[in-house]
Amino acid sequence: MVKTPSRGKLKRFCIQWHKRLGIFCALVVVLLASTGLLLNHSDQLGLPQHEISSPWILGAYHISPPSPVSFETNAAPVAQLGERLFVDGREIGRCDGPLVGGVHLTDINLIACERSLALFTGDWQLIELMTAAYGVPVPIDRLGLLGQQVVFESTGQYYLADAELNGWVPMEPREAVLWSEPAAIGAVESAALMEHFASGISWERLVLDIHAGRFLGSMGPFFLDLFAVGFLLLAFSGTWLWVRGRPKVR
Repeated sequence: MVKTPSRGKLKRFCIQWHKRLGIFCALVVVLLASTGLLLNHSDQLGLPQHEISSPWILGAYHISPPSPVSFETNAAPVAQLGERLFVDGREIGRCDGPLVGGVHLTDINLIACERSLALFTGDWQLIELMTAAYGVPVPIDRLGLLGQQVVFESTGQYYLADAELNGWVPMEPREAVLWSEPAAIGAVESAALMEHFASGISWERLVLDIHAGRFLGSMGPFFLDLFAVGFLLLAFSGTWLWVRGRPKVR
């Protein structure tokens, strides 16, 4: 029996698209297989314990790494990354709000954040964290020294601390106050601080989201649905071509 031109064209069309669709879907098979293998050995590879710091990947999760901020204290620059405070790359405590300044007295260091004052020893051991509950006027805008007395500004009002640093008396503005100034952060110091950044997104979470298609957001599962349809088309077209290619029994 001679094949009709229309059936021959249909068969060639199916063969061409079967090949193209097969190559396209093979990429997803490789992706699913590789991510599946990683998930099977997640604990051995340490994927749950290691967090992602790549800005590009975190951007897909709508997470922006914070920019480090630093202030001079006349002892050592204090840097803030997120809610954490660092001196010489060592974490010394937490900051309630943006860092606004730091001062060094004879044997203590005082660090001011927008909603807290932290008192440290000379070697940066935390002594006390004072907030609005301790009567500290907030928000704190800046911190400085008037001689050896601590001064800070809150919403345009100046406050002078007593000798024990547990009382604050309103005072008139004075030009003699030496305010704590921001310190420049070099590229090396910034990179070292960013190593402490905790994104909350582990490599296991990323691999799992890629495997499930969630990494692409709400469209991810629909994207994988297209490949599922592709697999169905491969099954139908492959079966049809196999049936059409079988020799007829006489």
